[in-house]
Amino acid sequence: MEQNIQLQDIDASLTYGQIFSGKAWNGIIIFLYVLTGIAATLMLAWLIGVPLTMGKYDSNDVAFLIAGPCFVVIMVVILISLQMFFNKGKKKAALWLKDAVILDAQAKSLGQTLHVRNLIMRTATAIEVSFEYDDKRYVRQSIYKDKPLYLAVYTKYVDKKILIAYSPKYDEVMLIKPQSAQRIKDSNNNTK
Repeated sequence: MEQNIQLQDIDASLTYGQIFSGKAWNGIIIFLYVLTGIAATLMLAWLIGVPLTMGKYDSNDVAFLIAGPCFVVIMVVILISLQMFFNKGKKKAALWLKDAVILDAQAKSLGQTLHVRNLIMRTATAIEVSFEYDDKRYVRQSIYKDKPLYLAVYTKYVDKKILIAYSPKYDEVMLIKPQSAQRIKDSNNNTK
């Protein structure tokens, strides 16, 4: 198939997991930074405003002034860590996409488990993807550190014919989002 794939089209890879490349994720991070900035501004206003209006801090104000900055620092550290994690996945996927070819593949489940994330219990699946490239049959599994990688994102690909981006140089299989797969198939049909 013709190569017309972008980073935003990739949903996950078999060795890294979900790739958070969509514009919605960037919007969420920016929103959380703004929210943290507003909280810091309100605390600063409280810090300056209480002595100006009431003359002194009471015990509730002192507790707030200790807990507030701690909360802001924790939020900033979490946001920076989250952004670094997202960027790491994007950099890896961008590298893999440089020599990637788009192929049809078949995905099947290697097993399922319950997965708790963000206080929500969901089904997580490990998958196996089989495809042909250069007249050879390949079978790749979702594995991390020699153990099956169970993720909720894989569940929507199980027991289906899917479209993948395969990087022969890095031997990496990337799962293309269903809506992107449809767009790619439609554009390839229109060019024939």
